[in-house]
Amino acid sequence: MTIGVGIVGMGFMGRRHAVNVARLARKGVGCRLVAVHSEGVRTREQLQENEHYGNIAGDVGRCEWSSEVRVAGSYDELLAEGDLDCVIVCTPTPHHVDMAACALDAGRHVMIEKPVALDAAGVERLVAHHERMPDLVCMPAHVIRFWPGWTSIKKAVHDGRYGRVLSATFRRLGTTPGWNRAFYSDLSASGGALVDLHIHDVDFILDCFGVPDSVQAAGDLMHVTGVFGYEDGPRHVVAEAAWDQQAGFAFRMRCVVNFERATMEFDSLRDPPLVVIQGEIATAVVESRGDGYAEELRGFLGAVGDVGAVPVTLGDALRAARVIDRERAILLSAMEDG
Repeated sequence: MTIGVGIVGMGFMGRRHAVNVARLARKGVGCRLVAVHSEGVRTREQLQENEHYGNIAGDVGRCEWSSEVRVAGSYDELLAEGDLDCVIVCTPTPHHVDMAACALDAGRHVMIEKPVALDAAGVERLVAHHERMPDLVCMPAHVIRFWPGWTSIKKAVHDGRYGRVLSATFRRLGTTPGWNRAFYSDLSASGGALVDLHIHDVDFILDCFGVPDSVQAAGDLMHVTGVFGYEDGPRHVVAEAAWDQQAGFAFRMRCVVNFERATMEFDSLRDPPLVVIQGEIATAVVESRGDGYAEELRGFLGAVGDVGAVPVTLGDALRAARVIDRERAILLSAMEDG
């Protein structure tokens, strides 16, 4: 079976997914890029202009626009493609829910770039829509679930190989993304670093430790620190995310998870990023190099072939959105009082 893939929104993430569809196809995964649609784009030549590479350095590669890839003039035209099985939604966040719902109505499986919506109410609306068509996959693209190194940390948390977790700290810092600065700077559209960036660590924390019993937050929508309390779990779980650094600041994601018998540290500016420290011995994890986008796409395509094997669900997106809503309410209340 060859799965026909369509992509709507050909900015940084749309292009990245297009590259990975081609890469997976070369590795024998049954998939091919059928068609794309992006506002104002009508030709393959236009698609090759203004390539964007995002925060993460590395071999992103250029899209391979074969003559078989069609450029749809509208989203409806994309959804009407006869050999289309699934759609990857990479448009700005405010359009995610409606575009995903339209794809489901057209009988297409969907992967939606994070965040699914700006708040939990938006995610709830899509959850309700998807419940009417359970034979279709609707998967949020929470890529850190698939990120090399972070997958090793999650396994260690869950299998207890180093004992229980004592503390976990996360930092994800950068400047406002430059590939679409107008959108990311518009907090009503992007939600700021709280919604678009912080969601990575919130989702990972929930995946590792479950829903926190208490949530605290400090900062604002462009620079937030969340503190997550667990009655039965780590006593210290903190995540910081920011888009307010100076333009020359190198994007950095870092986490330190301290167990009873080891400390695992991931730093995106180190090669390889993940080290495991036991006593005075630090062991580098070579397998932590790279990114998780191809494996995320592989997971989605596998779910299209087996709907019962969805690696990330809308329910996961909803619980993350609810935690972020709690943080937003705290931040806005503090800003009003100040």
